[in-house]
Amino acid sequence: MNGFSLKEYNVSCKLYNDGNLISSSGSTDGGLIELDEQHYYFVGFENIDQVNLPDSINLTVEITVIPNDSGQKPLTALFNVDLDKEM
Repeated sequence: MNGFSLKEYNVSCKLYNDGNLISSSGSTDGGLIELDEQHYYFVGFENIDQVNLPDSINLTVEITVIPNDSGQKPLTALFNVDLDKEM
């Protein structure tokens, strides 16, 4: 997502497998790590281990940008990724 500052917004990320939450993270609790001024990555709270996941998952990623100004509405982006486990 472009055009926002972490000083003005909080960001959360949730990962779902077939609608079931498998991991969550956010900027307010230390789950967002800055790589450089424009790139970040999320560290999930739950440890996702290949053993715990089926061979094929239907991953839904939900990223929400939450403004610190209560007069503005959060912006949510969803996308799906189908993944197959590699052995």
